[in-house]
Amino acid sequence: MFFGGLSSSMLSGIGGRERDEEELSLLKNAGVYVFGSFFVQGLSFVTLPIFSVLMSTSDFGLFASYTFWISFSNAVIGLQVGSSINNAYLDYGKDGIYRYASSTSPAAILSFVVALFAVIAFGEPLSRLFELPVCALAAGVVQSLFTYYFTVHIAMLRMDDRPFSYLALSVANAAIGTFGAIGLILLDVFSAPYIARVFSSVVAAAATGGVSLVFIYLRGRNLFDRKATVYALKISVPLILHALAGILLVRINQVIILKVVGADAAGIYAYASNFGQIISTLFLACNAAFVPWLYKALDAGMDARSVNLTIRFYINLFSIGTAAFILLLPTAIGLLSDPSYRESSYIAPIIAMGFLVNFYYTIPVNYEFYLKKTGCIALGTISACVVNLAFCAVLTPVFRGEGAAVSTLLAYCVLFVMHDVIVARVFKERRYEGPRQFAAPFGLAVAALVLTYIFMDADVVRAVLVCVLLVLFGIGLRRSARVFGGDGEKEASS
Repeated sequence: MFFGGLSSSMLSGIGGRERDEEELSLLKNAGVYVFGSFFVQGLSFVTLPIFSVLMSTSDFGLFASYTFWISFSNAVIGLQVGSSINNAYLDYGKDGIYRYASSTSPAAILSFVVALFAVIAFGEPLSRLFELPVCALAAGVVQSLFTYYFTVHIAMLRMDDRPFSYLALSVANAAIGTFGAIGLILLDVFSAPYIARVFSSVVAAAATGGVSLVFIYLRGRNLFDRKATVYALKISVPLILHALAGILLVRINQVIILKVVGADAAGIYAYASNFGQIISTLFLACNAAFVPWLYKALDAGMDARSVNLTIRFYINLFSIGTAAFILLLPTAIGLLSDPSYRESSYIAPIIAMGFLVNFYYTIPVNYEFYLKKTGCIALGTISACVVNLAFCAVLTPVFRGEGAAVSTLLAYCVLFVMHDVIVARVFKERRYEGPRQFAAPFGLAVAALVLTYIFMDADVVRAVLVCVLLVLFGIGLRRSARVFGGDGEKEASS
């Protein structure tokens, strides 16, 4: 298999590890992260038909507005200190990472207090902007504090090769939030279904984030360390702008649709996003295994050829899988959704394509994180955000959700190109082949997108095309196993 082949030869380039440790670091970890992420996403995906019955399109639109607020709050509370965990693990070591996490937590508490006061002081204009009551905005700030501890904890678990603990926390968070919301809506506890989902989300974050908070302080046993805090802020502060711009890049479309077109259209766009974001879930799961391996490989001086070979197959296989997924989306939405959400079939494929390009962007940006050059990351995201806002302002009033999705796709293309240039020209650290390495896989995905719209109502034709892509995917898996297993030197050099 793909990850099995990877583990036997690529990880051997990292000295000082036994074979069974190598298997754990990529084979088992990647499998658990992918399984766990799809289980979590599966809960959301499987319950979409339930929520489409229990919630109106307007409720979906208002809950989407709340998730936008939460994204904004998450970016500020904690000052992105959690983003420094991967680097800190290498610099502070396995034994020091927990002390590091506990000693940098006051930054989260301070930012939480400031954010809460800001909501109290500016509650009325914020309420008008997000079309949410002030109590929901305040609840979001509380949720973000617990989310900070949860995020830091699972980052440490990833670097510490503890995928099953990561899985347990992630599944608990998703299960409490999802099933709690369904129960509260059925019991008619709140006046509006979207409020029930807000409350359930806060409870889920408090439960899992509370466990993480206790764990961090019990293991770290340090309330503050000036040196560690300065180290963290040097990496994390530039990422605040990156996170805020990233939120606007992903979420502002829903707000624009809500304001320009209406709550129903915003709800349909949010519903389509739930399907398209499955691609995001998959690449984040793969990235959870890939980033610790990449950091340790670069730290150990693995040769560029081995790194490049890994990335080549990673890109090709992920692109083929995304192309197949895009072709299947209209059928899946038709089977799982209420007829009132039919329009989302035309939006979700474009959103999925955008997340594929976002996956491409993570290839160069992982090098920037490793080099601790986070200022350049923020610059790229801000630029892409401006592009998205410009196109969205023009396209959304005319093409509704489809126009918003195209705007984000174009912005992700700008984001990828910028970071590829930065890694190649500024840092001279590009250990992959560059844009030409992405050209053929991207072309395949574009072809799948075009064919999806041509055969939107021809499920059988699209199913045949998916079978062809799955054959290509299987060939890729088999070939990667031969190459990475050491039996394909000739193939590896081709």
